[in-house]
Amino acid sequence: HGLAPVIAGFVALKCVKFKLVCWRSGCVNERISSLVEEKLAAKAVAEEPAVDAQAATLHRDSAEGDAALQTGEAACCDAKGEQTCPLCDCPLWLCGPDGEPSQVQLEECGCVMHTACLLDAARQQCGIGFDHSVPTSFADFDAAFDHALAVVGRFFGLCTLTVESLRCPRCHRESRSWRPLAAAPAPLEDAAGPSGASAEAVLAALR
Repeated sequence: HGLAPVIAGFVALKCVKFKLVCWRSGCVNERISSLVEEKLAAKAVAEEPAVDAQAATLHRDSAEGDAALQTGEAACCDAKGEQTCPLCDCPLWLCGPDGEPSQVQLEECGCVMHTACLLDAARQQCGIGFDHSVPTSFADFDAAFDHALAVVGRFFGLCTLTVESLRCPRCHRESRSWRPLAAAPAPLEDAAGPSGASAEAVLAALR
């Protein structure tokens, strides 16, 4: 007998604690995702009828808005001029988990990203999640410490779960609103990968 019951009890306790942490983290992140989706759905209803991606990225009521959108559109392009997501750095025309391309635009900076990536960014910034980048300055350490305290508060229910704004992963500007966009078509005819495969073949392989 000896240490066997002690080790078994210790392992069981650790498993229970791990499951509790996973359950609470899942509840918090699910709530954050629902808040972002509600805000996105409200924006879509307010702007009906929906406009296509080009109209959404170019049309604003003021000259300042036009400049912001054009800057964001250029910032979303890689070295080859192809629009990429600020979070995952993949082409915007790639399909999401449901098999359909889905994009959103951060209104303050004009950057466009996948809807799934927007939810990931919201869970990292407003839920229970951490940025995987290594702090390189005192300001970064200070921000990481503040974020860790906020995560602890959310985990134990000490603060209200809200999504007031999201920080763009690329230009780091805060956006208080975001809008859904019609997905841009994939370059099926002209674009070819490094091995000569077309975008259509790439999509088929990813699915």
